Amino acid sequence: VVHNTIWVTGHFHLTAATSVVLTFFGISYWLVPHLTGRKLTKTMNKLAIIQAWVWFIGMVFMSGAMHIQGLLGGPRRSSFSTYGDSKQALEW
Repeated sequence: VVHNTIWVTGHFHLTAATSVVLTFFGISYWLVPHLTGRKLTKTMNKLAIIQAWVWFIGMVFMSGAMHIQGLLGGPRRSSFSTYGDSKQALEW
């Protein structure tokens, strides 16, 4: 029953997407400077930490809401939206 709720989407974002984003952060802030022989300044290092925290807080809200809504029975996909009365969506 849970598999057809938005809980699955929230769980995916916590597991697979988190691994991809953290790997991207690591490549951006460690590997690229390491390969180019450059060093992050204190300001850029602080900005990187702020970016990671902003991303983390966003994930807590987004995936947390998806988990809660999924446990309450929110559907994973919905066929009743007109997407703002989009012409293409109305044709579907």
